Amino acid sequence: MHTDRAVTRREALVGMGTLAGAGVLSACGATPKRDAESGLDAGAPSRGGTLRVGALGKRSSIERDPHKVQANESDYLISCLVYEALTVPGPKPVTARLMSKWEPSSDLRRWRFQIADGATFHDGTRVTADDVVWSLRRLRGLPNGEFRLPGISARGIRKDSPHSIVIATDAPNAEVPMAVRLQSFVFKEGERRPGRGPGCGPFKLVSYDDGDAVLARHAAWHGGDVPLNRIEVRLFDDAEALTTAVLGGQVDLAENVGPLAARLAARDNDLRIVRRPNDMAMPVVMRVTDGPFADPRVRQAIRLAVDRPKLIRGALNGYGTVANDILGTGDPLYDGDDLGQRARQLDAARDLLRKANFDLSRSYELFTTSDTPGLVESATLFATQMKDAGLRVKVVRQDSGAFYDKTWLKAPLYTTYWGTNDSVLFFVGRTMTSKAAQNETGWKDGRIDTLYQRAVGDRSADRRAEAVRDLQRLQYDEGGYVVWGMADGVDIARENVRGLPRTGGYGRMFIEKSGFAA
Repeated sequence: MHTDRAVTRREALVGMGTLAGAGVLSACGATPKRDAESGLDAGAPSRGGTLRVGALGKRSSIERDPHKVQANESDYLISCLVYEALTVPGPKPVTARLMSKWEPSSDLRRWRFQIADGATFHDGTRVTADDVVWSLRRLRGLPNGEFRLPGISARGIRKDSPHSIVIATDAPNAEVPMAVRLQSFVFKEGERRPGRGPGCGPFKLVSYDDGDAVLARHAAWHGGDVPLNRIEVRLFDDAEALTTAVLGGQVDLAENVGPLAARLAARDNDLRIVRRPNDMAMPVVMRVTDGPFADPRVRQAIRLAVDRPKLIRGALNGYGTVANDILGTGDPLYDGDDLGQRARQLDAARDLLRKANFDLSRSYELFTTSDTPGLVESATLFATQMKDAGLRVKVVRQDSGAFYDKTWLKAPLYTTYWGTNDSVLFFVGRTMTSKAAQNETGWKDGRIDTLYQRAVGDRSADRRAEAVRDLQRLQYDEGGYVVWGMADGVDIARENVRGLPRTGGYGRMFIEKSGFAA
């Protein structure tokens, strides 16, 4: 992704992983015999060994600074192991990482965060509040800093004590702990080479060569025992090359390699499939403010024309679950099931199109890219299914540069993907409010804005939850997303690898508790 617009898109994907993984510090994975449906590996990893990890990326897109946009999964994996964010996705919606605890003031305008006991940089120095404040202010001062730390200003970030900080906001904000996750990596105060200097994560950087890295255990890591001696990260240009490497024994773990690789790996008794359910959304986007899909009856018709189970089977090889047109299925407050699961109703779809006087004499372009496995396939199947309702859709495949320059946020109909299964409020705040920088559907509705502010700032948890439910109802009835399913994440590992996260989204990056079977 080479444009400024594409840059902010990547920030949306990696910068704020609210509920991206429910097991960051737990040893979750498939069963020892590559049973993808099970919960935990049998037995804890033994101590020692080097794990060879393959991750996707492009050498032309290498970015070592963790505060900047890291389009490569390989770069982001290295950042997550070498540096520490304040909080991360985990067993709870927000899980402690560098911060051990946090608490708000009664009016939700001031949050105090406590640095974990024993947190040290790789050079042996203690992590202090000065380091955290400097790092957060640096992050906030970068382009699109408001997106990275929404609702937080640089002046609101300050030292409270040598080992605690305060984040103050202008308005009540219950979402601050969620806002400081994943990209809030902490460096030493005044660090001149972020991404090259010492971090405070579970591994320290030994060497880096054109996207490939060798990491060694940080014995003094405050988060507990790290089983592995080393992790070697190798960059692969595409999923096919990564699949070939894991099948050929060149890597022990092929991270986020996709469902096609799983089909091939299932034939090899020396490999197992680690399936991370509810990992990624790949919705079709319909522009709601203008154009051919502005009438809500048309959008409802399209949703009713979709055959969701067939899309799961065809585009994802069965590695996914049916969804219900609401983003944020990993949220504990997700209410999509109670709203009634949409099923295919072609007669109702045709009737709605007729009542809306929708022009069926022309064809409509659906733009897509091959940025993630299954995206092009889903667009092709979607177009085929629309024919049954009398709607002609032509799939137009673009490379990433053209898509993010010319199509994203502009076209009436296109595919998108969200590699983090986040909270309902994450998606509403970043894609649906009137001022949202990533407003993919162009939705501008005062009801959304009012409910969002209530969901974020009301002092009553019950009223906040009620607002979240009302936001979901609006998405379901009038929104511009066709969220037909949630794709599973798929990793391929050697049979003896244990302790891998089996959780959706960017929680997969936190592999410090992995290792080899005894």
